[in-house]
Amino acid sequence: MGRRAVRFGVCVAVWACGGFAFGQVPPAPVPFTDPSAPSVAPRVPDSVGPPRTAFQRPDTSPPGTMIPDTPAVPPPLLPGAGEVQLPNGARVPLPGGSRQLIRFAPRYDKINADIKLPDKDTQQLTFVGGLIVNVTYEKPGGAVEEIEFAADAGVVVVRGSGGANVLNGGVDTGTPGPDGKRVDADLYLTGNVIIRTKAEGDLKGPAKGLTNTLRADQVFYDVRENKCVALDADLELATEGLTDTVHLYGKEVQRLGDNEWRVLDAEAFASKLPSDPALVLSARELSFTTRRVIRRNIFGIPYRDAKTGETEIGSEQILTGNNVFAEYSGVPFFYSPVLRTDATDPLGPLTGVGFGNDRIFGAQVYTTWDMYKLLAVRPPPGHRWRLHLDYLGDRGPGLGTDYFYTNTRGGLFGGMTPPPGDDDYALGRFTWDGPNRGEVRTYAMSDGGIDTLGGFRGAPANNPGVRGRALWFHDQDLLNAPGRWLRAQGQFAYLSDRDFREQFYKNEFDVGRNLESYAYVNGATGNLGGSLLVQGNTFRPWVTEAQSLPRVDGYLLGESFFDGRVNYSARGSAGYFRFSPATRTPLPITPTDANRYDLGRFDVNQELSAPLDVGPIRLTPYGVFDAAYYTRDNTGDDRARLYGGGGVRAAISYSQLYSDVDSELFNLKGLYHKGYYGIHYFYGRSNTDYTLLPQIDRLNDDALDIGDRFIRPQQTSLVPGTNGIALATSPLFDPQRLAIRRLLQNKVDTLDDLQVVQFQNSQRLQTKRGFPGSEHTVDWFTLDTGFSFFPEKAPDNFGKSLAFSEYAALWNVGDRTSLTSSGWFDPFDTGARFFSFGSNFNRPDGTNFFLGYRHIDPIRSRAVTLAASYQLSRRYSTTVASTYDFGIQAALSNTILLSRVGSDVTISVGLNYNAIVNNFGVQFTVVPNIARMLGNPLAGGRGFGNQALGMR
Repeated sequence: MGRRAVRFGVCVAVWACGGFAFGQVPPAPVPFTDPSAPSVAPRVPDSVGPPRTAFQRPDTSPPGTMIPDTPAVPPPLLPGAGEVQLPNGARVPLPGGSRQLIRFAPRYDKINADIKLPDKDTQQLTFVGGLIVNVTYEKPGGAVEEIEFAADAGVVVVRGSGGANVLNGGVDTGTPGPDGKRVDADLYLTGNVIIRTKAEGDLKGPAKGLTNTLRADQVFYDVRENKCVALDADLELATEGLTDTVHLYGKEVQRLGDNEWRVLDAEAFASKLPSDPALVLSARELSFTTRRVIRRNIFGIPYRDAKTGETEIGSEQILTGNNVFAEYSGVPFFYSPVLRTDATDPLGPLTGVGFGNDRIFGAQVYTTWDMYKLLAVRPPPGHRWRLHLDYLGDRGPGLGTDYFYTNTRGGLFGGMTPPPGDDDYALGRFTWDGPNRGEVRTYAMSDGGIDTLGGFRGAPANNPGVRGRALWFHDQDLLNAPGRWLRAQGQFAYLSDRDFREQFYKNEFDVGRNLESYAYVNGATGNLGGSLLVQGNTFRPWVTEAQSLPRVDGYLLGESFFDGRVNYSARGSAGYFRFSPATRTPLPITPTDANRYDLGRFDVNQELSAPLDVGPIRLTPYGVFDAAYYTRDNTGDDRARLYGGGGVRAAISYSQLYSDVDSELFNLKGLYHKGYYGIHYFYGRSNTDYTLLPQIDRLNDDALDIGDRFIRPQQTSLVPGTNGIALATSPLFDPQRLAIRRLLQNKVDTLDDLQVVQFQNSQRLQTKRGFPGSEHTVDWFTLDTGFSFFPEKAPDNFGKSLAFSEYAALWNVGDRTSLTSSGWFDPFDTGARFFSFGSNFNRPDGTNFFLGYRHIDPIRSRAVTLAASYQLSRRYSTTVASTYDFGIQAALSNTILLSRVGSDVTISVGLNYNAIVNNFGVQFTVVPNIARMLGNPLAGGRGFGNQALGMR
């Protein structure tokens, strides 16, 4: 078979889920034609009448007579399709009733045609030197299809024209000829034949507005029936969502109707190099059909609407083949007697495949499936449902599902969409059926391995045989009107054990939401608002938490008196809490987490301020008062805590425009300097030490809390000398004490005596960049600095006057080049000292480069990080990432990945090593480019191994 054509980038898994791997072709719409029939069906005289449908008896029966036991209901007419739908899913084209407009034009210089008149109703145009024929099909419903024919030579036969010269004004098949018969035409074309088809109008589905191109050596075309036969032809199909077109090449290409093609001795591909494709699908026969049909999944089950249960009729571009071979570079690697798939979604329900191998999980296989496609249910708009089927060699099988939904018009499944502005939500009234969003995540596995998390975690945990996690988060608007709103949130969560999430979902564990179960409602009207929280977690003995059963909060913000000269704000809370310190390793390490008991807490916080302007300076003296009552403190008694203080805030802003600054070297076009200085003095006193109160308002999330309790007792062995002792025992690193020194005042339990002066300075240098007329403002250089001064240094700052000296700088040298640096310094021998510097470069060709240095004391970290992606050529690229800590003299992580982007597939080979968990892994992926174009993550899956390496 000639290698002139095509490649269709579909991997083995694509076809396996397309239907044929199950041993049969599912019931589906098929061409209503006999393969043994002539390529172009003969025209039926008008006297014969309309075609007989499957509901009619043989020709001896009068039209319309029904077969016994069949419903006396006419087949449904598919909208805009010009055909009827039979109960088994097949369709019957209706008699041609569209109007065609035919026009002629020269392909090159002029039309060189010999016109003959075999009879009075027929014209025969024999042309050489090139001809262009434009045919416009005007169909019922307003749809329009335009076809352009271009050939070097051929014959055009026009019937019913009455002898009028068709080169003058063309042909209108909708207007009867002189004898009252309808005009029609046939085209016989040869020599560099190109036929382009474009459909517009009320057509629906992926093919709307896209152009298909047929190239052939010879073509016969029946204009009236819109059918053709092409020899040695290449059919190029443009499909929405694919940047590369799909090619169907065959010895013979037949157009059997408006939306149906058949290719004999066929090859199919979607290569960037159509002249020499690497990944090819070859078949004895391929058919390609675009139509409005009853959609079915791979099991033949009709799709149904998730809300109404009705059978779904949609647009499909179905590719069906017999005796199908998949070849790569001429080497067959897969065979199937039958293949059927949607060309716009050839991967079917399979949306992700991943493979891996490392020391923690062993050999790994990850698969992700679209559940809606498997169940043949049309998802509501904004809904996605995924099924995960995995196997980890050293762990066991895994099963999970993820469901994501967004309902902008309300209702759990989209609801009934009322006319815009006609529903309660749009009118600003309360409704239980407002817009909502959420997610459901579950995963469970039979795990027979031992967790490897890095560092010393004590004795191996006695994990259950079946491990997993479950989460349902829901967020819904109940009211949204100018000046007032109401929102409800809820979450149900379950975690089988302490380490599952950190081991298998490392990124989710680090930055995801806590796995807590709660119901939360909050809202506001004007500057008055409040919330209600009910939180009752179960089986989390490794977490220190305070369950709210329930908690009510309210606030009043910025209420002004005396024409804005005095502002008043207040917030209050009341709740009943079940305070539960962790009872499993790691155990609590602070006195505020020591005891378990139930208690009530009531708190009112008020602030009164009087802003005034002194020249360019805004001065805001203010006072705060907080009264809290605990039915039980850390000593077991009830306690009232009074806290009061006050201070003054001073701020000044300024700006200066330097319009004459212009530098090509520094990429400057004007310079706008904006600055801000702020000083804040505060003095506060409390009648109760914070260590006597339980820490109900948590400062850290679950991941940080568990990590702190794990590592702090081990600091003396990890960091030798006085630094390790300080990290393990010094109040410098107590989270609550740190929050007090930073003047964090929105946590009820973390308030204590303090006197501090805070200084803040923010600088911005802005310029214009971009093409003339479309410039945009960018921050060319930014610098933020600050520090804190403690007049009472002994009690408030461990004997030092200064603390928290910090800065953050960013220089955007260009739109693709930047330098960044930040630092934080405490003036203690064992205090925190942090410094970082980094440079970023990226280019349009995909080249990215990052070099950074990170200095952290007292843990003696001196880490250098290099990450680079370099485009070696148009086909080859490499990615290198490495972090080496010169302080502890260890390579923390190393990764190298080499990728080759071919015309059909992308091949990647990589190695990675992480010293923290002593894990080494090898990656090898082969991804068809069509999978990337469709947005399906065929490489990596969820990649538990990569998550363990911290690479997700």
